[in-house]
Amino acid sequence: MYRTEIITASVLSAPDYVRAFRDAERFAVCCRACPDYGRVWTCPPFGFDPADRLQRFRCLYVVGTKVWLDEELRHAPSDAVSQREISVRILTEARRGMDERLLALETEYPGSLAFFAGSCSVCPRERCTRRNGEACRYPGRARSSLEAYGFDVSRTASEILGVPLKWSENFVLPEYFLSVGGLFAEREIPAFADRFGSVGRG
Repeated sequence: MYRTEIITASVLSAPDYVRAFRDAERFAVCCRACPDYGRVWTCPPFGFDPADRLQRFRCLYVVGTKVWLDEELRHAPSDAVSQREISVRILTEARRGMDERLLALETEYPGSLAFFAGSCSVCPRERCTRRNGEACRYPGRARSSLEAYGFDVSRTASEILGVPLKWSENFVLPEYFLSVGGLFAEREIPAFADRFGSVGRG
């Protein structure tokens, strides 16, 4: 079993965040090393310059979903494959509510842009239509991650949300996972944190 906790940051200056937390070249190297590079629509390389797309935003809201794992679940994996499968299942389930709320805010505040935590989960990666040179099936639901635009999510988690990322070790899952997403906006959004529930269970 696990329980989730939503952590939100107060409104931040989007230009300041871009200057302090974006390192496009460093993370581009990581992206190019991925076997799915160029095969998923929400990941690089893009047909536009992310820096240009970010220039119009004044505000940034960072949201984290912290997933606390009980001891039984932490020790459930028996090998690398089961470790990955369990981790992906937990994170996909736990972030679903956060993704939905971010999309709703994007609709409510035209001109804003949501960023999801981690890889696109709308379609299985192996079914992304980019592999066949076709347009995305779900452009209204698929969104990139902060990492995909070159942002340092590890620093964002520790310095902005105050929660360092943790990792599995020797097939034992960490005490918690943290998924980090956000919303870039052209103006401030009143009571942003109130749009997100505080605690959930799985």
